[in-house]
Amino acid sequence: MTSSILVLGAGMVGTCTALHLQQRGFDVTLVDRGAPGQETSLGNAGLIQREAVEPYPFPREPGFMLDVALGRGAQVHWHAQGLWQMGKSLLGYLHHSHPLRHAQATAAYSRLIAHANNEHGPLIAAAGAQDLVAHEGYRYVFRTSEAFDKAAQRAEDLLARFGVRFQAENSAQLAQAEPALRRPLAGAVHWLDTWAVNDPGTLVQRYANLFVARGGCLLMGDAASLRAQGAGWSVHTAEGRVQAEQAVLALGPWSDGFIRTLGYRFPLFIKRGYHQHYTPSASVRQPMLDAERGYVLAPMQRGLRLTTGAEFAPIDASPTPVQLAKA
Repeated sequence: MTSSILVLGAGMVGTCTALHLQQRGFDVTLVDRGAPGQETSLGNAGLIQREAVEPYPFPREPGFMLDVALGRGAQVHWHAQGLWQMGKSLLGYLHHSHPLRHAQATAAYSRLIAHANNEHGPLIAAAGAQDLVAHEGYRYVFRTSEAFDKAAQRAEDLLARFGVRFQAENSAQLAQAEPALRRPLAGAVHWLDTWAVNDPGTLVQRYANLFVARGGCLLMGDAASLRAQGAGWSVHTAEGRVQAEQAVLALGPWSDGFIRTLGYRFPLFIKRGYHQHYTPSASVRQPMLDAERGYVLAPMQRGLRLTTGAEFAPIDASPTPVQLAKA
C-alpha cells in the first residue's frame, strides 16, 4: 500500500491533523496501536479552551515552589528520577517563562488558540458530535477575595488584548449558578467562549469515523516500526507495511523518546495527571477549576470527573495517584 502521508497517533492531535490533511487533498493513512482517543486524549478535562491564550508559565512564587518541594497540595507531584531526567528541560521552561520571553510566546500562541472554536465547530457538526459538546463556558473559582480580584483584573486584560469574553461572578452569583457547591466561595471568573466536552475520547472516535467516511484509511500499527524507506517512510500495520512520502508524529508523551531514535532533539518533556469519576447526588453544571487548589471538576457522561494537576515522572513509572486523594 502507498499513501501520501502517514499520521502516527490517533489522539485528538493526530486525528485532527489527518482530517485537515485530507481536506487539503492528501491521501492519508492514520495509524495507532489502539482505538482512536484512548490514551492522553481520554482522561483530560474535556475543554476546548478559547480562553487559554497564554501558555502556562513556570510558577515563580516562593510559596508555591516550597509547597511543591515539600509535596504539599494537589497541584504538582514529582518523582526524583523524573526531575533528574527532565532537569535540563525544566530549566529551559523556567528560562522561557521570563515575562519578556513569555510575552513573545503568548503573541504566537494566542493566534493559534483564536482558531479553536472555529476549527472544532465544523468538525463537530460534520461528525455528528453535537451531543458531546456544551457551549456554556468554564469557571475558575476562588476561595479568597485576593485571588478572585487578581484573576478578574487578569481577565479584563485578556479581554482587552485578545477579545476573550468573561463574566466576573461574586459569591452570591456563583452560588446561584452552581447550587451544588456547599461551601461559600469568594467568586468566579466565568469564561464564556470555552466549550466543554462530556466524553473527550468519544469525540476523537467520532472525528476518526468522519475521517474514514471521507475516504481516509485507519489502521492498527505500532509507530516504533517506522522506518526510512527510499525518499519516504514505511510503517508496519495489521494490513501489512504501508509506505508514504511523509510522516507526521503525533504520539503525545511518547513523541520525545521516539524522535530521538531518528536523531532529532526537540525541547520536549512529559507531564502526566490522573482522573477519577464520581456519581454524586448533585453535580456542577459546568466545568470548574478550583484555582487555588489545582484540580478541575467536570460533568461527564460517566459522572463527575476530577482531574489533577501535573505529575513529573518517568514515562514508564508506576501510577502514584496521590493527587487524587489530596484533591
